[in-house]
Amino acid sequence: MERLYDAALRKAGCDLVVHEVVSTRVKESDRQELQQALRSLIEGDEMVVMKLDHLDLSQVEVIDRLHSLRESGIHVRCLEGQIITRALG
Repeated sequence: MERLYDAALRKAGCDLVVHEVVSTRVKESDRQELQQALRSLIEGDEMVVMKLDHLDLSQVEVIDRLHSLRESGIHVRCLEGQIITRALG
């Protein structure tokens, strides 16, 4: 499955692809790959994920994360959910 995700993310134009094997149920500070990805983003970047639930545990947390990223000028695109925040302006 990891290779399929990697191929899909590369095809989507991702320069950096990180794979996380821990559950979203662990503390965010223990999600090292997520932290690496978030630290690498700058204003105008687009974070591409396969599924929104890869960002956080609950729907509320995912929405909060999307809002926080947008406030930082970072767009999010979800390949399996057809969500592209760049389309929001």
